[in-house]
Amino acid sequence: HDKRLGRDVAIKVIHPHLRDSKEVAHRFQVEAKAVAKLRHPNIVCCYDIGVWEGSLYIVSEFVPGGDALKYSSLTSPLQ
Repeated sequence: HDKRLGRDVAIKVIHPHLRDSKEVAHRFQVEAKAVAKLRHPNIVCCYDIGVWEGSLYIVSEFVPGGDALKYSSLTSPLQ
């Protein structure tokens, strides 16, 4: 929860075993910049990116409803 702005957020972090990889860090930052430029009702907003205790993170809009990966495996592929 973002206490300063009073909203729920999702935080994505790089897995600890990948945080020393420059390639993974670069891709993570490219992802955050790309998402931050998009505005669409079906794409979450990117609020922030940063480093905390050596790990990169992305703060984005929180979408309630459960695990997207689990949900996608239970439904048919997008067409």
